Amino acid sequence: MPRAVDEILQHADELVARFESYEPSPADEQDAGAVAQLRAAVVERSEAERHLIDAIRNARETGLS
Repeated sequence: MPRAVDEILQHADELVARFESYEPSPADEQDAGAVAQLRAAVVERSEAERHLIDAIRNARETGLS
């Protein structure tokens, strides 16, 4: 559950220190290929939904319910 803005502001200095002192390590790395696959899937789904909307619009224009 997201924190309340007030709670984040109360801990702002601590959060700044954590971000500024962060040093990446190999264990923190994520699989870029998996992220790329997810992105591609989202793009494909978006295109499919757009095609479906167009098909429905065309069907309605020709009198189909």
